[in-house]
Amino acid sequence: MKMAKQYIRPDLQWETFELKEMLATLKAPRAICILDATKLQTKLREYGYEVKERREALEEIFQIMAKRGL
Repeated sequence: MKMAKQYIRPDLQWETFELKEMLATLKAPRAICILDATKLQTKLREYGYEVKERREALEEIFQIMAKRGL
């Protein structure tokens, strides 16, 4: 959200809430999944590609979107 505000919509506003509030709103509990991309990263390196860290990749995407006026 901070990157969207920084690069695309400076007027963007949002509210955060506590976990208790979120659980009271949801019909089913939220699944907290941790994905391991090690196999993907290893395979991509074999082809000469490097997987960027998520923050770096997201920032690059928001910069591209800002340049395109999205």
